[in-house]
Amino acid sequence: MLRKLLLRRQGNKRMWPALIALCMGTVLMLYAIILWTGFRDVLAGKYKNESIDGTYLSISKEIPQQEKLTEQKPALFTNSEIRALSGLPGVQDIGMFTPGLFPVEVSFTGKDSKFSTSLFIEAVPDRFIDNKPIDWYWQYNSTEVPVIVSTEFMNLYNYGYAPNQGVPQLTKGTIRALVFNLKVDTGVYAEEFNARVVGFSDRISSILVPESFISFGNRYYSAAKKIQPSRLIVRVQDPSDELFVQYLEERKYVTNNELLRWNRMRTVVYTATAGMGLLAVILLVMGVMVFLVFAELAIANAKQNLQLLVQIGYSPRFLSRFMFVRYFFILLAVMLVAGVAVIIAQVRTAKAILPLNMHIATFPTWEVWAALVLIFVVLLVLVRTVIVRGVKN
Repeated sequence: MLRKLLLRRQGNKRMWPALIALCMGTVLMLYAIILWTGFRDVLAGKYKNESIDGTYLSISKEIPQQEKLTEQKPALFTNSEIRALSGLPGVQDIGMFTPGLFPVEVSFTGKDSKFSTSLFIEAVPDRFIDNKPIDWYWQYNSTEVPVIVSTEFMNLYNYGYAPNQGVPQLTKGTIRALVFNLKVDTGVYAEEFNARVVGFSDRISSILVPESFISFGNRYYSAAKKIQPSRLIVRVQDPSDELFVQYLEERKYVTNNELLRWNRMRTVVYTATAGMGLLAVILLVMGVMVFLVFAELAIANAKQNLQLLVQIGYSPRFLSRFMFVRYFFILLAVMLVAGVAVIIAQVRTAKAILPLNMHIATFPTWEVWAALVLIFVVLLVLVRTVIVRGVKN
């Protein structure tokens, strides 16, 4: 009887646009959160098994302008500059490139080819090396030195040097199978080692050997004293952080293109989420306003019946609760539809960015569900307020 007296169905069809606007606004708002949290997780490497938390940047100092080359001073980092950089918010770890301060010559003799060239080698702490091989170590009595070569150098050889010099292009497997002769120092103190490429780095553009070999060589084959590093490798949580970028620009530090890539991506994500969030707010406000108008109209249409029910003994609180239950289930259905749509959007987005070597969660994170619950609670509070006020009046 109460349902027939209070909940008329004449305007139900006209309520659908409000419900659709509420659902679309909720979905867009939640998808904006998906984009932002996904971007955050990509930066952190949270769902990428081969990634260590953070993004790695190589940082060096800008070489100062000098009129005479003989007066050119090396651009080196001081201990205070390294400490200041490591103390920045978001900087998770910092390491130094240690160069070999002794002459190095590498040669190879094959059946049909022979070459020899001077070379530079460096070392970084092992925790910064991506795809570190199992046999990445060197001891004082070892005759073979493991080497990690930058993938970029490999590409330069295969697509630049090899076609120009008429030498064969090499695969990674072929290079790993070759044994090179590594000659350190010159004259009577020269010593030779076998060198083998044991891995390739996508992160570090250099020719790396174990730190133990660099320390040994600098101690026994170099007359130069230990110098400050000219290049640092830094692990940061968010390389596009404005304070971090501003700090590098103010001190004219030079970094790799990874920082620029993340800056561009951050701008795109900010723009997309801001635009989507604004559209979501507009749709939500329109849907809520129309929905509340229908609730007020429903109370106005049942005005005489409400007065009669109060006169025969029904309390306004009971009648308000009875009418609120109907709108509770309507809003719950809208939120459930929005939740299902967001799950589908999350799964499709995660699959779509896999070819870009980016990994995000395949199921909405807690931020998405928290936002959905918050929207639902706010809607319930507004509807309840309108119903209670209308029934009392």
